This record gives sequence, C-alpha cells and structure tokens, in this order.
Amino acid sequence: MNYIVIKNDESCGDCGADYVYINQKPHESIHLFDKEFEFQANQRCVSFDGDADRIVYFYKQDEKCTVLNGDHMTVLNVEFSCAKTGVKYLHSAAKLYDIGIYFEANGHGTVLFQPSVSQKLAEVPQEKEYDNFKNRLQYNSAQKLVALAQIFNQTGSDALANLLALELILNELKFTLSDWNKLATFLPHCQLKLNVMNKELIKTSESETEVISPPELQKCIDEVLSHYEGARAFIRPSGTENVVRIYSEAKDVKSCEEICEKLKSLTLKYLIS
Repeated sequence: MNYIVIKNDESCGDCGADYVYINQKPHESIHLFDKEFEFQANQRCVSFDGDADRIVYFYKQDEKCTVLNGDHMTVLNVEFSCAKTGVKYLHSAAKLYDIGIYFEANGHGTVLFQPSVSQKLAEVPQEKEYDNFKNRLQYNSAQKLVALAQIFNQTGSDALANLLALELILNELKFTLSDWNKLATFLPHCQLKLNVMNKELIKTSESETEVISPPELQKCIDEVLSHYEGARAFIRPSGTENVVRIYSEAKDVKSCEEICEKLKSLTLKYLIS
C-alpha cells in the first residue's frame, strides 16, 4: 500500500466521502497528494470521510464523475426493509434478518450476520467430504459468505472493512464499476446542508418524509413539487449535526437544483419567522 502524509490544512478541505457524494465530483485537494494525478476514464476511485465510517466509489464516465453511493451498495440486498433513515434505525432493522444489508445514501452502513447464520456457516463440512460438483459449489458459496461475515464490521459502519468486502464482491462477480452502476437506475438528485440556529424547530413524521411542524411548511413543499413532474423531496433535521438536510430528486439535474434552492428559501423563511 502506498501512502503519503501531508501536514497541510488544505489537504482536509473540499474532500471526503460527503464532499464527493454531494458535489458529484472528485475532491479538490487530490493534487496535494499527487501533482500528476489526472482523472482518467473508468479509473476506480474511493473516498472515505474523516473518521472512516463512510465510503463512496466514483469514476469518470462520458466526461463526468459518476458516484456509486450507499444506494448502489444497497442494491445487493436480497431482503429490503424500508426503515427510518439514520444509522441507529437502519442498524436495528437490519438485525431483524438472518443477513441484513443496510447503507445510507452517504455510504454509511454495513452487513450484519446473525450469530445463528455465522454458526451454520462455520459448520459447513470440508470440501474433501463432497463428491459431486453441486455440493462443491454449495461449499464454495458458504465459504465466501464466511469470508464476508469476517470482513464486515458487526458493530457499525467501517469504511475500510466495507472497501475490502466490496472489492471482494466486485472481483468475484468480475464487475467493473460501470457494470455495478447498471444494476439499478436512480433519478438525478440534489441535496443541501443548511446551517441553522436550532434544527429542532423542524419536526417530521416517523418516516421523516413529511414535515409536521411548522405545519404550513409541508404545504409549501407540496406546492413547489407540483410544478415538477415525478419529483420528490423532503426536509429533515440532521440526527448528528445542527443542520437541516434538504433532498430532492427529479427527471433532470436542473429541476433537482431548482427544487433544493426553493426549499432552502422556504426553510429559512419558516425558521426565521
């Protein structure tokens, strides 16, 4: 592994998983690490956040940066449970399944194996005990699950562990990032973080998809969305920072950005008043 240590405050600016995810582009400080770096087509890139519990992949395709975020990681799910956003809710939901896979869109997440599953996998007989091809395939599949169970962090999100596991999966499937990206199609989206004096002034429904206080704010959101076909958006207070998160998705990037800006203005209006 090659690494470079740079004692320079600039190296921590405009970078990290969240920066890449929100801005849909490589971090600006990358040239501090490699002055000769050039973002090449289909070059596999990965970004962690500061405490290494988030991970996003990104690569250059058709002259633009394509980001593979937590939503793309969640596509690997066999079982999907719609849970309230936020790690403490998703983690609890994932534990209900034998193998629970959860990732927030920002790349925070993990894969959980119930102890009973890990025990069953450990009891799989050795390969030499199998005398036919079908059973050898079953054995090999079980061994791959054993490996994944040992890599994924069972207590919380671990970007390095997730990187190793995802690389193992991509290698096993012989997938390029482009192949991975084709597993699902997502609408263009946009999100903003709005610094506020008191995020608690905004209350949402249990699913965090509707604002219930201030009561008129959700009506204004619905009015904005009515002018964009097939658009969706929500405003919610962050669970970890004193900010309000604004998210929108629509048929094109321009519409997403317009919706976010309008919801930003509405949020400021209601929080100030």
